[in-house]
Amino acid sequence: SKMACAPTEAAWDAAVWQLEYCYQHRDAGFRFDRDGNRVPVAYYDSAGKEDPKTSKCQHGHVVFMGDGPLICKSRQHKHPGSGTMSLEYMALCAVTKDVVYLRAILGDVMMVVKMLMLPLEPTAVYGDNERTCDFATASKMTPNMKHVRTCYHLSRDFWETGDIEPRWVAGKDNPSDILTKG
Repeated sequence: SKMACAPTEAAWDAAVWQLEYCYQHRDAGFRFDRDGNRVPVAYYDSAGKEDPKTSKCQHGHVVFMGDGPLICKSRQHKHPGSGTMSLEYMALCAVTKDVVYLRAILGDVMMVVKMLMLPLEPTAVYGDNERTCDFATASKMTPNMKHVRTCYHLSRDFWETGDIEPRWVAGKDNPSDILTKG
């Protein structure tokens, strides 16, 4: 879609191929399982390759429930990052916002339906950078992260309130990895 206003021939061919693929698979879709996970599970990732025009990197996340994707996003960071850990930490903040929003909706639904009136357990939020997970749950600022903008520390606040639980997952097992590729 970045190329839509003035597509190159290769971009046009890719767009036509994508439309053709969508048409051929119009009956396919995501499947949700009523016996699947009833608590949201989220995955996030960030790429380290900068866009030459904006100096910003791509990040993406997906939130699963019922063994199907409820939220799936891929976009550029709002600010340039400086290093893998800060980029991953920024992506963690983005997925945290969607997880907290989803948890609020689920809380309202559970009250209306009068199902379990218990608070949800913390939502597991998986990323493939161990230092980012450690930093999100640490109670101190490290010299390596002093340059990170304050707005990205939101994930730490929601970890402290028990809304999210940052966890590590190997890169090959991270389904959001594909959202950061061109």
